[in-house]
Amino acid sequence: MRFSLSLVVMISLMSAVPPIKNAVIEKSATPSLNAGKMTVEQVLNLTPKQYEKITGVDLSFKEKMAFSMLKKELKKKDINSTINLEAAMAESSSDFSWGGFILGFLLGLIGVALVHIFSKDKAMRSASWKGCGVYLILLLLLFAL
Repeated sequence: MRFSLSLVVMISLMSAVPPIKNAVIEKSATPSLNAGKMTVEQVLNLTPKQYEKITGVDLSFKEKMAFSMLKKELKKKDINSTINLEAAMAESSSDFSWGGFILGFLLGLIGVALVHIFSKDKAMRSASWKGCGVYLILLLLLFAL
């Protein structure tokens, strides 16, 4: 009985530890595409994995969605024009996180604390404070009536 309980606790604790990334980063040959200036046609043919390889930055799910939205916007432009891909990606990503807002709104200061503990994203942290603020305003309005 004790052995099975300790085994379950140990397995659940091990699953909470994130995997460790290798310190050695493979240096591949310099990609033929430059993320600074690219034609619209090159960007449209680019996949998120190729973008990660060019810039050396892993994209989160939100950033991959922003990349696909950027490609949809670029379909309307002239194919032969050039674009600064890094600047365009920075413009297309939003500064608001619904996850942070919902945590701040539903859990109040506890949600804000959780976001600050587990997230380094500034947009998520500020959205959690906004959600907590909306929660407090609604609470004050409820008590005022």
